[in-house]
Amino acid sequence: MGSWTNWLIIIAVVALAVGPVMMFQPSAGQKKLARMRALANRQGVRVSLASKAMAELVGSACYSLPWVDPSLQGLCWQLVRKSYSHGLHLNEFWSWQSDAASAPAISVLSQQLALLPESVKSVIASPAGLGVYWKESGSEQELVFLLAWLHETQLKLKAAG
Repeated sequence: MGSWTNWLIIIAVVALAVGPVMMFQPSAGQKKLARMRALANRQGVRVSLASKAMAELVGSACYSLPWVDPSLQGLCWQLVRKSYSHGLHLNEFWSWQSDAASAPAISVLSQQLALLPESVKSVIASPAGLGVYWKESGSEQELVFLLAWLHETQLKLKAAG
């Protein structure tokens, strides 16, 4: 009986020592987010979490690419994807949360917004750059697409003048 008690005490001590350490290990989902955000950072994209100011964007992160051309820094607008179609929305579902963009920019956006996956909840242009609010629920391939989309859209906005 003494041997059995000793083994039980040893197992309990090991569990008490290892348990809290294991709780500090990142989960598979946290590791995936860290990999995706590191990939974005290597591409020059800044990642920030959405504030609670806009309920539609809670739980998403903004992946923002600084402007490749300083002349684009004057662009300042935001579109948010709505769950319903409306005649005033751009491409049926994208609602302006600011003043509308210029006509050439709207032409570019009309084409580019159609390419975005459902997990993108907002597109924003600010002096800091062009960004997308994304739920980060997709794969790394989806992130690679979004990074390419940000670069391509900036080039098209520059060309549109």
